[in-house]
Amino acid sequence: MKLVNEKGKLFGLINLVDLLVLLFILLVAGGIVWKIFGNQVSNLVTPTTEITYTVRIKSTQPRYYDELVSRPFPQQLAAGDSLIDNAYIISAEKEPYITQVETDDGRIVRATDPTRIDIVCTIKAVVNDSAIIKVGPQEVRAGKDHYVKTRFFEMIGTIESIKMAGD
Repeated sequence: MKLVNEKGKLFGLINLVDLLVLLFILLVAGGIVWKIFGNQVSNLVTPTTEITYTVRIKSTQPRYYDELVSRPFPQQLAAGDSLIDNAYIISAEKEPYITQVETDDGRIVRATDPTRIDIVCTIKAVVNDSAIIKVGPQEVRAGKDHYVKTRFFEMIGTIESIKMAGD
């Protein structure tokens, strides 16, 4: 039996050009399916871990803290126009905003600003256990800017600490 017969059919069953077109269609369809469902599949098979991290929102007006705590905790985090699964603000505290000021004699001293506060949010999330920790689209690393966003609140702060489950 010939590989390609005199009619150009592979093993006498299918035309070689038709086979190439069929393979191309299957590859394109597979690529589309992977693009749509690939992240969901990798999220299902990648081990997860729970993290708790704190974000300090510096030098803000007290009314923003009042707005944040006006709704009960936990408050689910959001990214873009959707909520993030397994990521919640579990508490928020206000702390005095400490700034540096210059005195009349030229010294620089630390002073409390009576009109501003810091908001310290504690966030708990379940993340993929990989080299880069991400909550939604944001990387989580100490010292990195981080948007704290819920359905009713959004401000930017700096990540101060991260604790992995089991640490």
